[in-house]
Amino acid sequence: DLKYIAKYNEGKINGTQVSYHKNGELKRKDIFKEGEFIDGNCYTNQGKDTTFYDYIITASFPGGEEKLFQYLSKNVKYSQEAKESQITGTVYVAFVVEKDGTLTNINIKRGLGGGLDEECVNTIKNMPKWNAGFIDGEVTRSRFIMPFKFLLR
Repeated sequence: DLKYIAKYNEGKINGTQVSYHKNGELKRKDIFKEGEFIDGNCYTNQGKDTTFYDYIITASFPGGEEKLFQYLSKNVKYSQEAKESQITGTVYVAFVVEKDGTLTNINIKRGLGGGLDEECVNTIKNMPKWNAGFIDGEVTRSRFIMPFKFLLR
């Protein structure tokens, strides 16, 4: 089953990229020059021209980055233990945005201790559902690593 064709030159997509619906009909045709998108069209599974959509749509916090930063600034707290121990640095937390927008597989990739790791995990656990990601028009699971920077002033 042919699903996707693309040509690369020195690591950059070059020429025509096409993908196909499961029934074999053309799904999309995008034109690239040295990695830059030039033009494209998307098609229904009946072969009719339809609204163009990006090949990759990244999962996102509802309302976008600005709302994410507002949420984090309201919800992330410097633990008393970390303040007293003068712990500073960055905690990295990995998680998966599922197809329905729920967040799973939340775990510390690199922590600081002093209660900060738990604070970051709890902040992500309490987030609202995200907008799911898409690849070629199909909803997909997405993996993220989010940095939390802690500074004492």
